[in-house]
Amino acid sequence: MSGVPSKMKHIIHVHQQKVKKGEPAIIDRTYKGSTHLTRIKIDGPCEIIHSQTPDHCGARVWIETQGPVTHVASDWGMTETIGGVVERAYTGDLKSPDS
Repeated sequence: MSGVPSKMKHIIHVHQQKVKKGEPAIIDRTYKGSTHLTRIKIDGPCEIIHSQTPDHCGARVWIETQGPVTHVASDWGMTETIGGVVERAYTGDLKSPDS
């Protein structure tokens, strides 16, 4: 696990089509890009937003925080390096662990 520095705005949402396909569907989006994960931990205050106007990615419900967000190792075992630390995140064509 590694924490992403605080004071960076994170927008976290669930990609419904990825859920249906059995792929990692939690998306942590910052100005640096997006990461697809199976588990995260928000270490600080956050706000859950439900908007009638979708976000630019189409989400109508999302979490916003400027607190530290920890990307917890994915149960599906693909690795990705972020900031010199090996993280576990979706990077390819995976099947659900139940399949």
